[in-house]
Amino acid sequence: MNAYRQLVRPLLFRLDPERAHDLAVTGCRTVGRSALARFATARAFGPPSDPRLRTTVAGIDFPSPVGLGAGWDKSGAAIDILTRLGFGSVEIGSVSRWPSSGNTTRPRAFRLPDDEALIINYGVPNDGSDIVARRLAAAHPAVPLGVNVVETNTGAVRTDAEVIAEIAARAAAFAGLADFLVISAECANAPGVHPIAR
Repeated sequence: MNAYRQLVRPLLFRLDPERAHDLAVTGCRTVGRSALARFATARAFGPPSDPRLRTTVAGIDFPSPVGLGAGWDKSGAAIDILTRLGFGSVEIGSVSRWPSSGNTTRPRAFRLPDDEALIINYGVPNDGSDIVARRLAAAHPAVPLGVNVVETNTGAVRTDAEVIAEIAARAAAFAGLADFLVISAECANAPGVHPIAR
């Protein structure tokens, strides 16, 4: 952790936050292509082995209750490494039916260093469910893997029936590839992506 704070973090903080995030995802994806790197990562950072942390929910065995939520790996590009970094589960997404570049107004990410926090206004950019499903089919997750599905950010409000049909179709497409699904029924930072139940 000291190496991160003293070396890596200062370098990343010289970059725009969105650029730094993109580089981190790309780095994880590249490292994850190597079976040796996956093995070494799991040995160094794998989930804790304390049986008191294990839990089973809906028939899914989680090695730890601490998981990585959706938003970091929006398109499932880095599954093979993220699932070996000590999390008890990893959730990718949000993933929509169609590819989306998200909100066009930039910047879309803001650092709050004093609070050790970020403000994100991406607007759910992702590669679309067809591409993400292919990545899931080829992935080698080491812990339970979830997919967060969301309405495509088109910038236009659609009817509840249209949104429900899109999300239901995506849930069906991922059902055989993911261990669990999460439905993002509202995205506050994406114009047009609205609550299903008003």
